[in-house]
Formats: sequence, structure tokens, C-alpha cells
Amino acid sequence: MPLVLTHSEAQTQISTKPQILIWDFPTESTCLIPLKDHPEYASKCCLFLPRNSEDALHLLPQSDVVLLDITRSDHNILRTIQEIISTIGICNLKPRVLCFSTAHRNPEFVLKVQRCGAQYVRVGSLEMLCEAVDLFLAEINELEHHGPHFEIVHRFSNGVCAPGEEVAQILLQHGNQFLQLPLGLVERLVFDLLAQRRLAVDSLQIVSSLAGDWFYREHAANSGHRQFKKVRRPTIKVSIQRIRDAMTALSSRFQLGFDPYRVLRSCAAVGTNRSLYKLCAHVSWRHPK
Repeated sequence: MPLVLTHSEAQTQISTKPQILIWDFPTESTCLIPLKDHPEYASKCCLFLPRNSEDALHLLPQSDVVLLDITRSDHNILRTIQEIISTIGICNLKPRVLCFSTAHRNPEFVLKVQRCGAQYVRVGSLEMLCEAVDLFLAEINELEHHGPHFEIVHRFSNGVCAPGEEVAQILLQHGNQFLQLPLGLVERLVFDLLAQRRLAVDSLQIVSSLAGDWFYREHAANSGHRQFKKVRRPTIKVSIQRIRDAMTALSSRFQLGFDPYRVLRSCAAVGTNRSLYKLCAHVSWRHPK
């Protein structure tokens, strides 16, 4: 199999098996070599490519998982991961990027990998890598077909979303119960705004909406005490991370099995140093009187 498939070659390899795209180093890892011929997966492989290259643009949309061995990588790999995530696009559930290592990696480095939008796992053998891929695929299918369900509670309401209400609670449904995300005022407003917009927005758009949208300018005015706080652009990145941390805490405690970085996504806006944010989940609103 060639290291880089042409578009026509990729199209001929139609399979119902999970499509695994192996993003190789020039020196291939010991786990990836046998995985290329694994009977459970339809594997394609390519070298590191610029995100706008023709091969990358053709191969990524056909894949379910992008595998990246970062056993020997330094911090320069973070840019590669960001480019892959950006090429996939913030609105697409697939493919997802799975980074793995056969050696211990610094927790701070692993956290930076995850904040790029990839997932990380340490493996010691081909069997462990296959188990990680299978679990990863199961999570993708669960998120794609069901995904987490959030309920946003608006207090002091007349039954419909209108200025003067308070974004009182962000709840995560778990079976028949709702778990409250422990979020402050700014984080609740940012979550509500992302849920209502549904499209990817950057920090400037979020700040402008919170300051200019009538709903947020008159937040909680129906209670007799308007809750308003001026939000600056640097605050948005912090608030996004706090929302993810709250999801992580609940997911770990109740074993909910979803990745907060896939639910609240971010990717670089092309040609700028700004990030785009998008909430990918089922959201409903409740308006108790």
C-alpha cells in the first residue's frame, strides 16, 4: 500500500469497516505497522501533509478516526494536530483524532494535546491500541446518534425566551435525572448564547452578543435586580475552559462517557489567531414561572 493514496484510489476502497487514517511519521511506529493490515479496519495511511494539500482534503472526510503516534514527538506536534482539527472543521463529528504513545508523556503535554481537540491514550501493544480505537469509535457513534442532552432553565419567565429572564441553571440529563453544571454567571450566559446560536462563533462575536443582545443586556431584570457583567475577550477562553471542566467533573463522577472537548469544540479560524467555538449537543429550555 502506498504511503499516500490518490483520490481515485481512495474512492475505490469502499468498505463498511471503520475507516482509519494513519497519520505517519517518516519512521513508522511499531504499533502502526501491523495495524495497517488489521482485518477489522479499512486503513489508509499518509505522511504529514499541509492541511490544504489535495491528499489531506480528500482523505480526511472519508475517515472515522485519525491515528497519530506521538511517542517521540515534541511540542511542534501540537501545530500538526491543530491543522488536522482545523481541516476536519468544527461542525463535523468525523473524523476524530486519537493520539497515542507507547511511553509515558508529561501530563502537561498531554493536556495541551487534548486542548487542541484530540484525545490521548497510552498503549503498550497493538491489542491495547485496537481496544482504544474500538472504544473511540463507540463514543463517536454514541455522540453522533444521541449526544448529551442539556436543559437550560430560564427563571422569571412568561413561558417563552424573552428579555428579563435569568439563565438560572445548566442541567445535564443522565437517565431520568438532571445534573447541574456548577457554573458562574458568565459561564451560564456563554453556554446559553452558544446553545442559541448553534453556529461557530469567535470570542469577539460572543462578547458583542453579550453586550448588545437585548436578552443578555436585560438579564434577570424581571426579578427586580438586573444581573449584568461586562465581559472582555480574554475572559471567553477562560469561561470556555471552565464549562469543559464542569462537564469533565460530572462525566468522571457519573461515568457519562463523552468528551467535553467534542461537545464544546474549538478550532482556529483560518488566517487569524482567533478560535471558533461551537456547542454540539441536544439542548432544550425550561421556563418555570
